[in-house]
Amino acid sequence: MMCVVTIMDGSAQVGRTVLHNVRVFDGTGLRSPGTVVIEAGLIGSGDATGARVLDGAGGVLLPGLIDAHLYLAGGRQDLVRLREFGVTTALDMACAPPEFVRSLRGLPGLPAVRSAGTPAIAPGSPHSHIPLVG
Repeated sequence: MMCVVTIMDGSAQVGRTVLHNVRVFDGTGLRSPGTVVIEAGLIGSGDATGARVLDGAGGVLLPGLIDAHLYLAGGRQDLVRLREFGVTTALDMACAPPEFVRSLRGLPGLPAVRSAGTPAIAPGSPHSHIPLVG
């Protein structure tokens, strides 16, 4: 079971949340079930006074994942699907036109988008025949 916690910033208000009975992935393994406090986008063990309390039901709490090589041809739907798997940042490997990639940036509640930009393609190469690229 995976417990996915998304903390919104910007237009959404970030409050203090306490998660009981969660196993934290610390980069090397899972810790025993415990309690964590999430405040201002940081996971720790601070003061729980006035916090919203959630039962993690033994689930796993891990940092947001980064998909470091993808193509966002499916647009917003791709970002929705990535979010469902805990991805908070998507690194797009060259999409065109640039306006398409810009339209996917900063969508509330969806992964942040970074892009390599418009691809550099040699004339007459196999890649030059890809629509919107050549």
